[in-house]
Amino acid sequence: MSNEWEPIMCYANTDTNDDGTVTAFCYCGWSDEFATQELADAAAEEHVNLPDDLDKYDDDDDAPATA
Repeated sequence: MSNEWEPIMCYANTDTNDDGTVTAFCYCGWSDEFATQELADAAAEEHVNLPDDLDKYDDDDDAPATA
């Protein structure tokens, strides 16, 4: 078994909340809340299409800026 980092294949989706906001989420653990469906869809698509090398960074690492 290798200790090499394995990329995660993300699959993001959205869910409309009772207050009208929309949550975009992924089974990898990522989620964020948005004011509109369009913004949530765009964020979910961007999350899924991030380059694989950015997925290896966790919150404690200095990941390259994405915004």
